[in-house]
Amino acid sequence: MNLGAINGSIVVIGLILGCIIMGSPWVVFVDPVSVFVVGAGSTAVLLAAHGTTGLSTIVRAVECWLSGSTSGWSSDELAHAARLAQTGGKAAMLTGWVGFMIGATQVLQYLDPSDLTDLGPVCAVMVLTVLYGLCLKLVVWLPLESWLMEQALRLRDEA
Repeated sequence: MNLGAINGSIVVIGLILGCIIMGSPWVVFVDPVSVFVVGAGSTAVLLAAHGTTGLSTIVRAVECWLSGSTSGWSSDELAHAARLAQTGGKAAMLTGWVGFMIGATQVLQYLDPSDLTDLGPVCAVMVLTVLYGLCLKLVVWLPLESWLMEQALRLRDEA
């Protein structure tokens, strides 16, 4: 088990949640539609870019990362998986921004300058997709990509 990866992710999640809780009720940061946009969007981008083989490689890479074992992997396979993780991180960010732009368009379409009282909560939900994309990249994709590249280089040096 890769305790460093697990503990590091728990600390990052704890810091994010701590900042959220100190500033406002946590419930304002929960929006299932935004979670769906970023999660499904990222998966769809990975599927479009790398097909089902890429998705299965990512699943195997996450299992490898969490277990801390690279047995059965070559350095080239690990480097390839790192590139897939890099795509996942970019996809999370881009789908977050697409969700933001969709929300901004919807807000501006129905904006009534005479009544701006509802604008704050609507804009808060709008930015959640970007926050979710950032958190997904920070907690999953960036550490996964870095770990896979380190393992690929280690195996290459050992050969």
